[in-house]
Amino acid sequence: MNGVVSKAIPGEVRALEKLKRVLELQATRVVTVGAIAGELTLEHSSASRLLAECEQEGLIHRARDELDGRKTVVTLTERGSQVATTAKMMHSEFLRSLLADWKSKEIAAFASLLDRFSDSVGTVLTDVTNRIDNAIVDDTRARVERLIARGGAEQPHA
Repeated sequence: MNGVVSKAIPGEVRALEKLKRVLELQATRVVTVGAIAGELTLEHSSASRLLAECEQEGLIHRARDELDGRKTVVTLTERGSQVATTAKMMHSEFLRSLLADWKSKEIAAFASLLDRFSDSVGTVLTDVTNRIDNAIVDDTRARVERLIARGGAEQPHA
């Protein structure tokens, strides 16, 4: 195999797993490029490039949304589903090899702590993102207020 499949290292295997999880949502809703970008924390353009590569590899199919022609709907091909399943198995085997000499209680404790850590990371990232968004809004509001106060275009900073 070549391209996306042959380059699959643990991080990329994880991305393929995430992609499969997102596409499994198609049972309950339409999966779009935007949804995949959000799940993989990518910019829309980066997700689109990743999907173009996956499409060239025959892993996915992209089509216009019948209800909203501006959106692109993504589905796994049969080959894509097989590759995602293989990637999940590879990832599981990788983890098993890392934890081979751990006791069941240690693995359970680690999993619990890792879940807690992951939740904390998500909370902090959401908070930071909100603060950045608020700062951008505040800065934009201040610029508009200065512009209105001057009655015209903002002067360049000296």
